[in-house]
Amino acid sequence: MSSDTDIQQLEASALEDLDVASSEAEVEDWRIAYLGRKGKLTALLRSLSALSIEERKVVGKQANELKKRLQEAYDWRIQHAHQARVEQVIV
Repeated sequence: MSSDTDIQQLEASALEDLDVASSEAEVEDWRIAYLGRKGKLTALLRSLSALSIEERKVVGKQANELKKRLQEAYDWRIQHAHQARVEQVIV
């Protein structure tokens, strides 16, 4: 996993899986699967060492941008999942 296509596929898969997550626990499981120590994005970042320096610069930048986007998506989703749970308790 080291090309632009692989990064795009990982992003599409991650966002699709996040859309399916409806509870805080499912969203947290998603975070672990994609952003955790043994997550899919972490595996991608670790594979960068096998690339040439030029490729590493390009793919590394794309992977770091993806990490930022996925973290932002996670933050938004967990906040909304928490708010939905609070609203259920209130009602």
